[in-house]
Amino acid sequence: MLFRGFDFLGHQRQEGHDQDHIDDLEGNGIYSLVVLDSFTLTRLLRSVNVRGIGNVDIDLNGQDVTGSSFENVNLDSTGGYTGNIRADNCGLKNNFNLNGKFNNCELLGDLFCVASANIFMADCKSGIPGTGRPTISMNSGNFSKLSVRNYYGGLTIKDADNAADEATIEVGRGSLTFDSSNVDGSLVARTAGKFIDNSGPGCSVTRETYPYDLHQILGLDPDFPLTVNEDGSMSVGGITISANTTGTTPTRVSTLTRTS
Repeated sequence: MLFRGFDFLGHQRQEGHDQDHIDDLEGNGIYSLVVLDSFTLTRLLRSVNVRGIGNVDIDLNGQDVTGSSFENVNLDSTGGYTGNIRADNCGLKNNFNLNGKFNNCELLGDLFCVASANIFMADCKSGIPGTGRPTISMNSGNFSKLSVRNYYGGLTIKDADNAADEATIEVGRGSLTFDSSNVDGSLVARTAGKFIDNSGPGCSVTRETYPYDLHQILGLDPDFPLTVNEDGSMSVGGITISANTTGTTPTRVSTLTRTS
């Protein structure tokens, strides 16, 4: 069963009347809402699917939204929120808190992992126009676990300062930076694009590269220069290619093998 509209959640109504409507919603086993205008949540809303039509902003406003899912809305989280959520095709506004699963969402500013949260983000992208980029904080002073898959655009990861912090960041096409505020924990970068690691020595950083384009393999990309050594070995993008030379000129032959 589907409710259209949203006024019963708090927009232009008194809080007590809104609570009556949500009690009716829960009491009748109704779990899907379509909202037509922006609102600020004024009480808990658990295990409900909320879908927006038009340009809808929802402020979770510190409420308990455990198990709820949101689709086609812009999410804000003044005062945070309780519980993990699912968001599909949403805009995640500046200072939004991350806890749960986020699919095909736009990152619109600086985002923050909830302490002790498990966060999975798939097919997300930067929604900031121009030269700006989103950031994700691992929550300084606490720990969280973050998985980002197939991200597009610029992204900066910061504030990993707990030994239990873990993040794996996979960038399809874009630029990834690990900020200097990363001083502990484990970070993994999976990208063939631009990667800048400014992390401190206490942070474990692993670079897992994808196969390079041909021009990168040949050393024609400024970010992946080709170095040819005196013994005939070569290196490019952190990969060493050893040379095994046999014979003498004019029948001299060098066999090249990747060794690292």
